[in-house]
Amino acid sequence: MDQAEVCPVSFQGETLKDASDIPYVDKVVAFVDILGFAAHVQAIDQDSELHKRLHWALTHISSYRTISVMVNPKLGISVFSDCIAVTGEREDYHSVIWAVAWVHANLLGAGILTRGGISFGKVFHSNEILYGEGLLKAYDIEKSAAVYPRIVVDPALADCLPDRYKNVFLSMDSDGLFFVDPFALDGTVGDADALLADGWDPHEAYLDEVEKHIKRGRSEAARVDHKSKWTWLGARHAIAKEEYKRTRQTRLSSLMKETMK
Repeated sequence: MDQAEVCPVSFQGETLKDASDIPYVDKVVAFVDILGFAAHVQAIDQDSELHKRLHWALTHISSYRTISVMVNPKLGISVFSDCIAVTGEREDYHSVIWAVAWVHANLLGAGILTRGGISFGKVFHSNEILYGEGLLKAYDIEKSAAVYPRIVVDPALADCLPDRYKNVFLSMDSDGLFFVDPFALDGTVGDADALLADGWDPHEAYLDEVEKHIKRGRSEAARVDHKSKWTWLGARHAIAKEEYKRTRQTRLSSLMKETMK
């Protein structure tokens, strides 16, 4: 009899699990990170406002992880410094897309840009341990295809999503790739109830705030690639603002009204 069959493999006194006992399964995987994080960190000594917004962004991501897992225990969320990874069951693709869209839109309101990729494939995800082909695919999309501050959906996954769903939560870019559209959500800044009480439209205030960040980002960008990211975002923002002025509702709020009829 082979020695390996007699003696179970151990590591520092702990018996290692058999591979068949490790839940390495097919899931939807999203990987998102903060653009220019290293440059942000290097600049915080000279820019207290940036330091405040960056600290808020990281605290926001961390707190969202805790809240989301409580609401949906099947959703896996890991936070690594400036990155967030989300995994969910294939049939629960909306929970994954919603999670990253919510983070994407809220950080955008604070002037913090993110980009990412969403794909599917086998992964192991438990607590802070995450690995697998699904993660590698999402990471590769984030690095090679996202380019601008957008969260790109793997074309193979996008093809599996209902058209009506894509029409609400995603948009197709000029390169033919679908991305999560943060302006489709009812984004707000500050206290939405207080804004309403003062006669303001919370989502319009959000769009105005994002526009301020875009103008500042363009004017302060020292590199061409940085300026191109803000310019791309400015074009998407202009489309969203024009649509909102015309309809006075986001795609999400429109869907909710239709559902309630």
